[in-house]
Amino acid sequence: MICAQDYPRPLNLVIYRSGLILHEVTPEFGIFWDWAFLAKGLNFAACKGFSHGTDLASCAPYDTNTGRKVPPYVPGEKHLPG
Repeated sequence: MICAQDYPRPLNLVIYRSGLILHEVTPEFGIFWDWAFLAKGLNFAACKGFSHGTDLASCAPYDTNTGRKVPPYVPGEKHLPG
């Protein structure tokens, strides 16, 4: 659920390759705050959280080719997936 803000909110993350949609990821709650490719593009991480009032965000890594989640990613940790 999202409050009725009057500004754009990133509700979906769409991964493209060569102009074709590979995957569309929607957070279970809130909005996407950040995302990044990892492991030279083999994985991507998407960080979701509430639009107001908290610094709590959770990040989940995905396999770019399959769109499936891979082991957890925590920002700032030295061991990244892949």
